[in-house]
Amino acid sequence: MASEFDSLMAGMGIKRMGNEKSKPATKVVRRRAGQASVIVGDAPSSKQKTEGAEARLAKLEAGLDLVKGERAEAEAKVSSLKSKVKKLKASLAEAEAANSGPQVTVAAVLAEWGFESAEERSALLMLDGMLERIISNPDLGADEALRSELVEGVVRVCRDCSGPKGKLVITVSPPACSTCGGHDINREARRFVDAALINGRLRIVIVGRDTHHHRWVRERVGDKRLVLTHVSAGVRRDVAAVQADVDHADAVIIWDPETIDPAHLAIYQSASRVGEVSSSSMGGFLAAAAAIIATD
Repeated sequence: MASEFDSLMAGMGIKRMGNEKSKPATKVVRRRAGQASVIVGDAPSSKQKTEGAEARLAKLEAGLDLVKGERAEAEAKVSSLKSKVKKLKASLAEAEAANSGPQVTVAAVLAEWGFESAEERSALLMLDGMLERIISNPDLGADEALRSELVEGVVRVCRDCSGPKGKLVITVSPPACSTCGGHDINREARRFVDAALINGRLRIVIVGRDTHHHRWVRERVGDKRLVLTHVSAGVRRDVAAVQADVDHADAVIIWDPETIDPAHLAIYQSASRVGEVSSSSMGGFLAAAAAIIATD
């Protein structure tokens, strides 16, 4: 009965006496039809509000510190990128300044390397693989290895002559030929022998140049009445041997003085009859040597 009475009283909105200290009942707020009921609990205390605010503040400060750190990293990256951009701009300005001047052509570089005529340059580019090596070189003028290879390894010969073995041969006109130089080789060889025999100068010293140059002369000037002493630039000799050559020679012919040891060159130049030949061709050498031998 008591429970039924309590229920009846509660339905009439009358509270039970003597129960004030008990936990207040949850207040139910009725809404109109179609609206959900909202249960309203106890309001948070001041302490709870303070603690919640402090927690949120701590989170905000941590988030702010994180943002500041990320901003510092981003600013450092931006500074580094600006420095790189500055360097790239400087490099670009230098490249533009270099390209703004007159461009050195392949023909100009080859002319500087000794291939002065269009004929020589054309013949050089006709060699197997040479065209690609030259035109694909990004800095041809600075390629010292290629320059040395071409200057030392390329021989210019005309169609009537043959170059030495192991050399790159380009075909040129007779005046530019390193063998005949436009001269009649047989005629010049006869003049050489005649000059020596007529003037009685049979002991002749030829010094300088390479071994294959001396071999070429020996093959064309083969008169057994002549005593030819060939001393190529690469042969090591002491001063006494050099002096002996000079003392027993009727004529000394110095072939390209710059190829001879300066100390030895001075001794050879002291001979009673001496001459220097700087001609680049074999035919030119024979012609000049005959003139030296015949000179009184």
